[in-house]
Amino acid sequence: MSEATVPAAVTTTLRGGTEAVDDALAVSISTLLERVGGLDELRELRRTAVGLQARLDELVARCDAATEVESSRRRFSDEGLRTTADRIRRMRLRDARRADGLLVEEYADTAVTAGFAVASELVRTVRDALDDDRADVELAGRDDDLLAVLGGIAPAIAMHDWHDVVVRFESLRTWLAPNARRGTPTSDAGAQLAVLCAFALMFLERNEEAEAGLAAYLDEHPGPRVRCELAAALLWRGAVEEAARHAAAVAEDDANGGDGALALALVAEAQGEVAAAAELYRDAFAQWGVRRLLFAERVNLRQESGLYLRELAVARLRAGLAAEALGACDEALSRGVRGPETYPDEQVHRVRAAALRELGASRALLDEAELEVAKRDVWGGLGDAERLDAAIGLLRGLLDTERPNALAGWYLAEALRLRGWVGETRPDLDAAGAAEEAWQSWTTRMSADGTSPGTEHAWVYWSGANIAEDLDAVRPAAEPPEDPFALPPVPGLRWRALQRAEKAALLDPGDAATWATLARLLHSVGLTVAARDARGRALELDPTQGEASNERFVDLVRAHQPAEALAYLEGLGEEPRGVQILLRAWCRKEVGELTGASADLGAVDPDVWDPAMVLGVRWGLLVRQGRFEEARAALAELAALEPLDPYRALRRAEALAILGRSQEVERDLHLLGLPDTAERLATLVLAEATLGRDAEALAHAAELPQRAAHAGELLDAAELWIDAQALLAQEAATRSVAETLERARALVSGAGVEPPEDDAQLGQLAERYGADTDALTALLAVQARLSREAGAFEQAADAYRLLVGTAFDPESSYALHEVLRGQLAAAVDAGRATEARLLHELLAREDWSPYLTSAMAAATAYDNAGRPLDAFEALAEAAEHPDPSTRGQVNLWLGMREAEESPERGLAWLRDAARAVEFLDDLELTARIDARLGVLLVATGGPSDEIVGYLASALRAFAAGDDAAFALEFEVRRAASYVPAADSEQLREAYLAACTAEGIDPAPWGLTLDPSAVELSAVDLDGSTEPS
Repeated sequence: MSEATVPAAVTTTLRGGTEAVDDALAVSISTLLERVGGLDELRELRRTAVGLQARLDELVARCDAATEVESSRRRFSDEGLRTTADRIRRMRLRDARRADGLLVEEYADTAVTAGFAVASELVRTVRDALDDDRADVELAGRDDDLLAVLGGIAPAIAMHDWHDVVVRFESLRTWLAPNARRGTPTSDAGAQLAVLCAFALMFLERNEEAEAGLAAYLDEHPGPRVRCELAAALLWRGAVEEAARHAAAVAEDDANGGDGALALALVAEAQGEVAAAAELYRDAFAQWGVRRLLFAERVNLRQESGLYLRELAVARLRAGLAAEALGACDEALSRGVRGPETYPDEQVHRVRAAALRELGASRALLDEAELEVAKRDVWGGLGDAERLDAAIGLLRGLLDTERPNALAGWYLAEALRLRGWVGETRPDLDAAGAAEEAWQSWTTRMSADGTSPGTEHAWVYWSGANIAEDLDAVRPAAEPPEDPFALPPVPGLRWRALQRAEKAALLDPGDAATWATLARLLHSVGLTVAARDARGRALELDPTQGEASNERFVDLVRAHQPAEALAYLEGLGEEPRGVQILLRAWCRKEVGELTGASADLGAVDPDVWDPAMVLGVRWGLLVRQGRFEEARAALAELAALEPLDPYRALRRAEALAILGRSQEVERDLHLLGLPDTAERLATLVLAEATLGRDAEALAHAAELPQRAAHAGELLDAAELWIDAQALLAQEAATRSVAETLERARALVSGAGVEPPEDDAQLGQLAERYGADTDALTALLAVQARLSREAGAFEQAADAYRLLVGTAFDPESSYALHEVLRGQLAAAVDAGRATEARLLHELLAREDWSPYLTSAMAAATAYDNAGRPLDAFEALAEAAEHPDPSTRGQVNLWLGMREAEESPERGLAWLRDAARAVEFLDDLELTARIDARLGVLLVATGGPSDEIVGYLASALRAFAAGDDAAFALEFEVRRAASYVPAADSEQLREAYLAACTAEGIDPAPWGLTLDPSAVELSAVDLDGSTEPS
């Protein structure tokens, strides 16, 4: 069934149902019971009737609303205006005075409700209707006066002559019936005229007069609508307290019209209480009738914010006004939406998509709107399965179209990533695999189409980095490690994650979340120094960034700074969660807050976190508390763990050593004998000491400062030995071991540590993973970025050249261009003209140079070196450049350079510039040349008509943008500041004459920024030329 036939089908069905109901009502109750068949059936019939009654009531309400909407639209349509005009015409024949009052009422109502344009059309229609009668009926002249007043309003508004508009609105009161009573249509017209007058006065910035007029009207005709407008008017000049008093009065008087809630909402928003404002707007619009929702008073004094328009759009859509809801949405988005939600514009996009669906919009428009909805479901979907499922459904639908949006696939991948984390400590393999498959397949598809995320959507690579890292974390190991104590090799997925994170940081270096993720990945592959620097960047950009803040806390723990870590954690202002609680327990243990440490350990869920971490903190805490037997029990649990990774293997080996299980310690000693980390060496010292090999233990302890990456590793080793020493000293048989550990601790106490450098760590990793393409690409990307940040542009450029054509492309090509631009800027600043030429040529091959020609780059470098003659000669090489735009700009620059010493030579260059751009569609360049030609003609005594002609031509070119008069005034004065021979008064007169000739109001001479305060360079970054 088509949509067009639905109402007819409903009508037919209802008629049939009505006949059946009439039949049931025509019989007796006993007969009804017999026909139904029993008590249960009768009850079912009643439930059905009650449900039908509710639906019928809703249908009646919708029919009434639809009728009101259509009536309101017709009221202000051409046909409706003709009907109104005819009514006024017929009344005019009977009672001219009443007809005049009716015309004023209709005009005021139309202007306020539907706007000035419709009101102006009403006046024209009435004039036409009355003109038809003039040949047959002798009419008094009073209506001509009224029509003259009304007819002049629209032209006055078009000319921004609000003084005249105020006078006309005020005069309209004389045509209203003097005996109007409150509540009559005439009284409504008085209220509307009061609002119209106030509206015009506020355009003149005579706000207090506007408020006084509204207050005077309220003294005689109290009413919620005008008082609401008065409250709104007061808010424009910041009189919030006074507005709040009026809003409270409106709310008290207005029971159900919506003006009370509306006034309170306007005040609440002005006070910054956006949550309360949103709720009050909803209350207000829920009380508005359909006609008011349809037009929302086109003329009013309210500051219609994005929040106001958002709630209006919601109410309109609910009332079935899809087109009007769409208009409110678009207006809200253009103004910006402020609200209590994380994404205040989310509801706007939902309403917009729903309105477009109702209106049968094109697939392209609807897809765009639904993508915005899906994006916000993804952004706000962390931990919310329902929102993420909705986003996934929407995005899959968007991808199943002929031309899907390029971002849809990447948003789907991110939604799948977040969905895998809902209700889990980490996603399962299937969820992580689905996200990686979505990200990788879409990236491949987009690359084939020549599409990459670009700088605007660097988050795509941040998302991809997290997706790859998730999959790496849950993918099962291929086989158990031969050496459980050794650092496992970094898998390819993590290197790919690092590549993606580096791309994100390259494209958007201002995103704190990207640097936090990059820091985590750098640390995970062993680049601890680069990781700390990246984490610092994240916190510098956003001190509250969650991941970076947490990692900063962890860094302090790694550095064995428990007091500082506790202070930092407290300074975050959030209750610790997850592993933070466990780490806080360790910190509290170290600073002697043993009760707090015990409480934290009790709050840790051992099923969530690695039991080796929990038991490692627990046994040390029990030792500090003197609960030695319980400490041994915790060590026994630790010794029973499977050595699945280096952390568990080391903690297990320590437990075995302290418990004196020598045979098991001996079994693992050959593996511990190949230390490659300070942590492993500290465990080896403990193992050798418990086996009675003191010399070996002390030798390893002496080696530890050379192995440590930072002083915190020495402190960690000392902490291990202190706790073990306290426990071993309880037994006579192991007191000698405790003494050995004390001697070992003395060897590392106060020892200095030389932290490794980035290059050293990078070199070690490159040597270890020399056969892994993913690893080498990621490490090269890190090296390129670090070189670039250090200002070593040549090294950075070499690294990015090696990355071109790898998985790091096309971002490597972008980075190479950026590095070369940096080198070019450095060469120009330092005055190295030859180098600047070469770098320009390299960049110009792909149109990446900020200069139009190598001559411009060289000229700027010569200027910076204090060699102006060389700069002039260099740029003169390009005076006959084949490109007319470049030729025009070069000649413009040369002309202004010559103008100070010789306006005549400068004028010649400028005329060449004008000839070069004569047939170009470059209005800005044309305007600048013409303006400066006018200045140089003044300086050389040129004819006034030619001077005015050039300035008028410049004004016409500037008129393509905003504020043409201001732009020309500034351009003329700026050029004149470099041409002492140009008479300022003659220039001002020529400027005023040009404005008059073009019919444009001139800007006050000298009002704009002093041109001498503007530092001009030889070549702007966009390639335009200026005098130096």
